[in-house]
Amino acid sequence: MSRMLTTIRDEMRRAQGLSKMGQNVLARHLLLDWLVRDGLSAQEIAAVRIASAEVSLAQGRYREARRHLRHAERLGIQDADLYYLWGRAHENDPHGCDRTAARKFRKATILNASEPKYRAALGRALIRISNVRSGVKVLRRAAEAAPTDPEVLDIVRDGLREAEEADLALQILNKAMFLAPGSREVKYLWQRARFDATAQQQKQSRKEMRPASDDRPVAIPFIRIHSETSNDVQADAKIIRVRRDTPEHAEPRLAGLKAYRK
Repeated sequence: MSRMLTTIRDEMRRAQGLSKMGQNVLARHLLLDWLVRDGLSAQEIAAVRIASAEVSLAQGRYREARRHLRHAERLGIQDADLYYLWGRAHENDPHGCDRTAARKFRKATILNASEPKYRAALGRALIRISNVRSGVKVLRRAAEAAPTDPEVLDIVRDGLREAEEADLALQILNKAMFLAPGSREVKYLWQRARFDATAQQQKQSRKEMRPASDDRPVAIPFIRIHSETSNDVQADAKIIRVRRDTPEHAEPRLAGLKAYRK
């Protein structure tokens, strides 16, 4: 049994390598071939299901990924990575549920509280269900636990941007740049954080400069030119009529109305 489990793990690593190279179809078929085999233990089947869910996520097959994870859970497997992938299968799916994603991420953090990636995912999920204050706190703790991990920092930056805390994200990335000045991934995230902070400042400036009366309906004065026959002027002369009323006290324009025969 131990040899069988070792073989399955080798195949899963091979499938994950194929998925990272973009060969998701081949990786998917490789794992599905193991699922139809007989003689596998519950632990082995669950391991294949979890690996299959990860490949399905890479292909954008979110419902299929959730189905694999549901089967693994029914086998009695309590694995933190299972619930982390389950949360991702909801948050990445346009038809998924953010609240369900938050519950799955919370379950992952309960099973493995020492993994900052799970905590960062939970923080962002809390922000997306309008629990902003708690989400920001969780993201800050995740960044403190992994100050130079690009995967964690990317989730933290994205979550703080959605919480309109881009300045805090920039502070965290400034610290990461100091601790890992040679990391290209960290430098890229730092540049994105600078852009987010600048965009947020500009947005705030536009709100402060906008007058309070912008939301009121306004009647704009206009000049209307039309033909009118008069004894004092030549027939069909162009006469200019200008509105004298104000936007606050708009008056009806009866003179501009014309009678038509049916």
